[in-house]
Amino acid sequence: MRNLLILGGNSGNNIKWIKAMQKKYSEDYNTRTIFFDNWHDNTDLDFSKELVKLKNMVKEIDDYYIVAKSAGAILSLIAISENIISPNKIAIMGVPLKYAKQKNINLEDIITCVGAKKEILVIQQKNDPQGKSEEIRKILPSNIKVIEIMGNQHTYTKIEMIKSFIDDFFDQKY
Repeated sequence: MRNLLILGGNSGNNIKWIKAMQKKYSEDYNTRTIFFDNWHDNTDLDFSKELVKLKNMVKEIDDYYIVAKSAGAILSLIAISENIISPNKIAIMGVPLKYAKQKNINLEDIITCVGAKKEILVIQQKNDPQGKSEEIRKILPSNIKVIEIMGNQHTYTKIEMIKSFIDDFFDQKY
């Protein structure tokens, strides 16, 4: 069974989402998750603190994949770009362009860097308020696969559908 790390977004609303993801993915993967410290007090994600947790999580595993949403996607991409972690592949959803700009994170450069060494799948809602799928496509290198799904929220709750896309990506069907 494959090892899978699941990372959520910035807000505490992700606790329910990450538990649902872990429940579904545990059917086919050995799953691990990070519960971000800021979820309990609704402060902002502390990237340096969460990078340490992510690094420690993968210490004893060599072969793993990542599924990450929103700020968790940024965290994962930063960790890969800085050679802190090295997953086989990474699937991200809800790329948060607005959040990245607010935090002065150059998401385009980070994704380009990671895309040069890792396979990336992006799942983005057509009208996600953090970044429409059309906007996301514009900043991504051509080797990154983008799947546009219908929606206009920053929630990614159609877990069965999302999992089917991700499973196909991990199984090299793209």
